[in-house]
Amino acid sequence: MERKALVTGGSRGIGRAIAEALVARGYRVAIASRNPEEAAQSLGAVPLPTDLEKDDPKGLVKRALEALGGLHVLVHAAAVNVRKPALELSYEEWRRVLYLHLDVAFLLAQAAAPTWRRRAGDGCSSSAR
Repeated sequence: MERKALVTGGSRGIGRAIAEALVARGYRVAIASRNPEEAAQSLGAVPLPTDLEKDDPKGLVKRALEALGGLHVLVHAAAVNVRKPALELSYEEWRRVLYLHLDVAFLLAQAAAPTWRRRAGDGCSSSAR
C-alpha cells in the first residue's frame, strides 16, 4: 500500500528535508507552501499552493486528501520568523507567530484525524517547530 503524506512548508528548510526523506522512503507526498512547484517537481511530489496565514488549514487537508487519495502522515513545518528582540515585538507579530505555529498545527491535525480514525488510528501528525 502506498503511504501518503502532506508536508506544509515543504519547499525549503526543514520541511523540504522531511519531504525528501518521505519520498526516499516511498511515500507519495504533497508539498504545501506559497511556492511549492519547484520542490514538488524535483521530488515528484504534488504541489499544493497555499498561504497558511490566509488560507483555511482544513481546506488544505481536504485538497491533500483529494490529490493523494488518502493521508497517512501530516507534517506541519510551515513557519514564520519575526526577527527582532522580544521587547520590540508587537502583540500582532506575536499572534502571527502563534497562529501559524500552534493554531494551524491544531486545525490541520483536527481536519486529518477523522481520516485516521476511520482506519483504526493509522495516521501520524508532527509539527516541526
